[in-house]
Amino acid sequence: MKQNSLIIFFLFGLIFFTKTCFGQDSLVSKSFLNNKVRLLVPNTFNELSQETLAEKYPNPNLRPSIILTDKEEISSIKIIQMPQEVSDTEVARYKSFHITNMKKEKYLDWLGDGVKIINGRTIGFIKVIYTDRNTFSYFFFTSMDGKLLLITYNCLDKLGPALEETTEKIINSLRIE
Repeated sequence: MKQNSLIIFFLFGLIFFTKTCFGQDSLVSKSFLNNKVRLLVPNTFNELSQETLAEKYPNPNLRPSIILTDKEEISSIKIIQMPQEVSDTEVARYKSFHITNMKKEKYLDWLGDGVKIINGRTIGFIKVIYTDRNTFSYFFFTSMDGKLLLITYNCLDKLGPALEETTEKIINSLRIE
């Protein structure tokens, strides 16, 4: 009985530690890309400078428009304006295309995918764990100005389940103007 109490205490402590240290339970609304995109983000996340983005992604064609991260760089949100033309009605087809390519990857555990309507927009999503990098990734994408907008939430795979509710709040807050 005492051992069960210790395990329960440890689990509650771990959840409290995760939420406290990573500040994931406090979200604030922010606008990006000239106020075209509005999203709830953890209040501890800061936007990386354009100089840092250029250092991390030297090829401008592969560089995200925006990266927000916690100070430890354990969790991040990337906002990427893709060149592919995609209408709102083509989002589901893009998701299927992306899944086909992703399933070729060797170190990938599939958690789920789908399409849903969020704030009047068709949003495709894919959830995976990259086992070679110990990373939980939640991709969500839609059409913006006739082009593909891709947003990813990444964190350590061990934090993924504890942050599932927060991640869903982030995704469900997406507004495209």
